[in-house]
Amino acid sequence: MNNKLKLVTGVFLLLFFVLSFQMASSLAQDSAKENATLCMNSSSKIIENMKNEGFNTERVEDIFEELETVYDAQVILERDNRKNNFSKVIPYCEQIEKIKNKAFDVLFSFQALKEFYSNEDMEGMNTSSINSIINEIQSEIESERYEKVPPLIDAAYLEIGNVKAEYTTLNLIYKTTARGLKHFFMKNGVTLLILFVILLLLYLFYRKTISKWLIKRKIEDLELKRSTLKKLIQKTQKKYFEKGDMSETEYQIRTKNFAELIRDINRQIPLLKESLARLNYKKEGKKKENQKSARKKIKKNTSQKNKKRKSLKKANRK
Repeated sequence: MNNKLKLVTGVFLLLFFVLSFQMASSLAQDSAKENATLCMNSSSKIIENMKNEGFNTERVEDIFEELETVYDAQVILERDNRKNNFSKVIPYCEQIEKIKNKAFDVLFSFQALKEFYSNEDMEGMNTSSINSIINEIQSEIESERYEKVPPLIDAAYLEIGNVKAEYTTLNLIYKTTARGLKHFFMKNGVTLLILFVILLLLYLFYRKTISKWLIKRKIEDLELKRSTLKKLIQKTQKKYFEKGDMSETEYQIRTKNFAELIRDINRQIPLLKESLARLNYKKEGKKKENQKSARKKIKKNTSQKNKKRKSLKKANRK
């Protein structure tokens, strides 16, 4: 009798524990589903709020679509009396909440930066670097890359300080230099004017010589370059035909480029030589003209002397 009583008691306790576990599991599932539903509704409100504040919501809407897909899948499993897990929805809600917090933090920080920037006296300063950072911040916010914005905001504040410091330094250098130059010119104005006149006269006197020297130097440089290019072509041909160290495509590209450079040099050299010849012709023409003028002068002087001699001879005869 006692054994039967113990057996019945054991079975009763076992059934009690099984039923308790099932009830607890059912309550847990109901609670998880309720939390998932609340979480989904909260995420929907977050997205609506972000839209009202002017944020782009493409990123969070994509996450919300994934959330709905997971939620609907759990509902189907529940309806079919299969194992389900509504807690899988929660990480998506947390992700949307995290993005929302970052978005608003970034927006407030950006608004504070723009207000600070507008209140700073930046007249006459080169603010292109600051504006570039601000435009980049705006672009990152519009693209929903909020995590990239805080370092850019710090960089913008730093750049504002750098631009102001640089402007102050340059302004001080400019004023100091201007005063120094003014004093220098006032003290040495006459000397500088004389030096300028001398240099101008030297330039006018030797400009043709200088031009000829520059043209000759350029011709020499081009000829040296042409010689180097020809050697490179020979080296390329040797690599391709003899050693086989180069592909046909690379060979064609290199030889074509080198040949174009040589043709360009061949066009330039005759033009430079023509310019040099014109300068030499002008010089020779002027030299011949001077020689001709000198001969005329000598001839004239000789003629005058002969006339004087004839006059003296006639006077002596009389």
